This record gives sequence, structure tokens and C-alpha cells, in this order.
Amino acid sequence: MRIRRRPLCPALAFGNAVVMKPSQFTPAASFLLAEIFREFFPDNLVQVVMVSGRALSEAVSRGEVHGVSFMGSAPTGRPIHAAAAKNLIPAQLELGGKNGAILNDTDDLDGAVAQILGMAFMTAGQRCTAIGCVLVHKDLAAETTELLTASANAMRLGPGLEADNDLGPLCNLPHWAEACATTERAISEGANPLAGGFAPNRPDDGYCCRPTILGDVQHESIASQEEIFGPVLPVLECDTFDQAMGMLNGTEFGLTSALFSNRNDLIQRFLAKSQNGMIHVNRGTAPDSNMPFVGIKNSGVGACSAGPTAVNFCTSGHSACVAS
Repeated sequence: MRIRRRPLCPALAFGNAVVMKPSQFTPAASFLLAEIFREFFPDNLVQVVMVSGRALSEAVSRGEVHGVSFMGSAPTGRPIHAAAAKNLIPAQLELGGKNGAILNDTDDLDGAVAQILGMAFMTAGQRCTAIGCVLVHKDLAAETTELLTASANAMRLGPGLEADNDLGPLCNLPHWAEACATTERAISEGANPLAGGFAPNRPDDGYCCRPTILGDVQHESIASQEEIFGPVLPVLECDTFDQAMGMLNGTEFGLTSALFSNRNDLIQRFLAKSQNGMIHVNRGTAPDSNMPFVGIKNSGVGACSAGPTAVNFCTSGHSACVAS
């Protein structure tokens, strides 16, 4: 609901009609949202359609819409962006991320680890702003890894609506299989599964993956470079802060990042050098609802769906001259 609300509310506020195309796996939230809006707006101002991505791209390429807002993966977003460009239709794309968290010279390691775990495993890692890797200074590596591993092993798996569970299932069988396969490939490339590392049961018992901590991860490996979109957290040991920054920026993505440190000089360098649209210091990578949602590189293109640029996306500018 929150994700759909972000582009929907500005569009309606500036007088636009909206057609939502939800994922075939999670359509109910969009239908419920449209039902809520029908109580306050004219009928059919907000509509939900269940069509294929190809059909949507064809509608965009024919110029049947005035703007496109997409949230999903870069491979899915590229043809939609290309279809919009064909007719010079404005497009805003919020795409994936491989979001890094740097640990360097922090006096509150327990607090930092708690925030990292929360953003890595919330919704079983199925959010574009989830922390996808930890870049930890060598002096903190052993203690950090121990804390992460112990916490991951203590997590309880099961249905998300049951209060005693810490980690719920993945959204569907294909994604469950892909996340497990990616984890297995990471291990085959040399990553050491310190916690988890495999599925606990058959898919028909629930699409759960154990919360996984991977050690001995190389920067060039799949674990460090690709968005897994599951409860898998690689840990990379760094000799220097500059090396950590190089790894942080050394992916195709640029969505969000975090630094946990007490040193103001490192904080200032991080704020200046992090190649991410949303940057956080001593907090997790969750976006602030009062701030623009920004992605750069392969994590986003076009106007932000929140903040002042939403006005530009949802309206068209005009220059008027009136003779006196």
C-alpha cells in the first residue's frame, strides 16, 4: 500500500487519472487502494488492470498515457522506459539496489548490527532498500560477524502474521527457487555460510529461506554484485575506509547506503562520495517518507516519486504572456 501510494497521491492531487498495473502475485493491495479512493473521488479516476508487462509496454509505445511510473527490476523497467521514450512520455522508474552498509570506527557496534539486521531481513529481504552487503573494517570484522551470525541463527521462521516469528516466507515459488539458487552459487564461488545457507523445508511447506550470513565474500562475486531480494547478507572485510567506499560504489546500482561511524571526517567523506540517491548515517537504509525517493545509476531514472520533483512529473509547465 505504501509503495503504491507514493506515486499515486501526487498524481491525483494534481488532477490526473491513474491506471495501476499490479504484480500478478500481489494484486489485492491495488484493488483495495482503488476501492478506498472511489469513496472520495469520481468513479474510474483510479483503475486497476491485470495485463502482461508486454501489453503495458505496447500501450505506452502507442502514446495512450501521459506519464509512466514503474517500480521493479531494471531488466523489466528498461523496455518500459524505451517504450515511453518512443513517444517522449515522461517516465519515473524506481528500480533495484545492492545497498551497502559500512562499519568503521563506531562505539555502538551492537546498535549498528541491530539496525543492519533489521534492514537486511525485514520482509525477508524483499524490498529494494534492504541492506544487501556489509563492508566492515578489519578491526571490527570478527566481532561484527559473530554478532550477525548469532542474531541470524536465533531468528524464528514462519507465517508473518504470527507474532512469535521473526522472518516470513518469500513471495512465491519462482522467487524462492531463484534466491536459493543464487545463494548456492555464492557459496560455490567461495562464500562461507556462517548462518543459514539453505532452505529449511520443501516449498509446499512455505517459501522460507533461512536468514543467511555469508563470510569470505569477494567484491567481484555474485553475492556482492547482484540483488538477491531475499534474507541473505554478505559480509566483506575492508582494510581501509577508502577500500570500503570503492566497494560500496563498485556496483551497477545506486539506490541507498549507510555508514555507521563516530568520526566526523569519515561521515563527511561518505556524504560527499557515496554514489547513491539516498544516504544514511548511523541509521538503516529505510527511506524517510518526508524526503524524495531517489535512485541513480541502474537504481532509478526520471523524477523522484516524492518531494518537489513530483510536481514536475505530474504537471506540465506553461509560459504565458498577457499584453496590458
